[in-house]
Formats: sequence, C-alpha cells, structure tokens
Amino acid sequence: MKNGKSIILRQFHQKKCRRAKVVEWYGGKEQFLSVANNPISKEAAESYNQQFDNLLYKLAAKKVCSPDSSEVRELVSEYGFLMKQLSQIKKEHGLMVAQAQYYRNEKIKPMIDEKYGNGTAEFFAQAFEAFYKDK
Repeated sequence: MKNGKSIILRQFHQKKCRRAKVVEWYGGKEQFLSVANNPISKEAAESYNQQFDNLLYKLAAKKVCSPDSSEVRELVSEYGFLMKQLSQIKKEHGLMVAQAQYYRNEKIKPMIDEKYGNGTAEFFAQAFEAFYKDK
C-alpha cells in the first residue's frame, strides 16, 4: 500500500508541474482560462493545420541541411510563430521544446516518418531544439 501511495503522489506532482508549465506559457492563469474558454473556430483550426502541414513538408525537404542552418531556422521560426498565434501564448519556447519531445515519442515517430519521410521526426526534433536552445 505504501508503494501505491508513493506512485499516486508522484503522478499528482507530475500533473501539477505540467499544469504550472502550461500556465507559465500563457503568462498567467487568467490568460490561460481566457484562451481555454474562447476556443478558435473549426475553420481557423483547419487553416492553421494546413499551414503547419505545409511548413513541415518544407522542413522535411531541408533534411539534407544541418538542423541549425539558416534555411531550417527560418522554417522553425515560422512554425513557432504560428504555434504562438494559434495557442495565444506569450512565449513559445516551452511549447516548442515540448513539441520536439513529441516528435521523439515512440508512438508518434512512425506516423511522422510515414507522412513526411523516413527520419523526419528526429530531424524535426533536432531542428526545434537547435532553434530554441538559446532562447
């Protein structure tokens, strides 16, 4: 029982930390609640998704470049700007670092590689990390 309680407490703490990070990205609890209570329209979401998809295809085409090259950095910057607009956050750094981790997720990676080409999930992660490492 003691071990079970420890696991529950650890999970609770992890969820609390994740919530704190999200609130930090938005610049405060009020801003987060405002965005959460006023979601964007279906049409706007579809438009953003199309823009993200187009950027990822362009980024995949740059896989022969260094993840830190100016061409790749420009595309990652555009992607970050779109994420900032879509999510209405103050600073996109944390969200984009989380996005890099998302591309390394073992369940997501094969789907990304299938859609954009073999090895693109890891390339996307490296490109996002390279761009946001000094921010």
